[in-house]
Amino acid sequence: MKTKKLEIRDLTKTQILDAVNVIHGDGHTLFDPNAFVTKAMWPQELVDQFTEVHESNPKDFKETIFLPNGKIANQMKAVYGLRLLRRISEAIGSPLSDARGRGWEARELTENIIKHYE
Repeated sequence: MKTKKLEIRDLTKTQILDAVNVIHGDGHTLFDPNAFVTKAMWPQELVDQFTEVHESNPKDFKETIFLPNGKIANQMKAVYGLRLLRRISEAIGSPLSDARGRGWEARELTENIIKHYE
């Protein structure tokens, strides 16, 4: 018997809003996948669907992955916050954003997701 693939729409309102709080309107950051497991109580199976290996490009500042100590990482296994906000919005039927710029888009998506649950 085939088991159903876990989806965002299977989560509770609290789990979704807690994940949005982890991202905190940030459209640039690559997040430690464990943050969504421990702070938003997402099942690891679901977090794994959004976890990717991101490659750094030191030749382009916007594509360079910096570690907290300021050093450059070659790659990082992480969840891209903006991508997750887009997927949450799609899953719950919240409006997407046509904002220009990752930061503006992330903040607008965050606002729309929160309004969706009010």
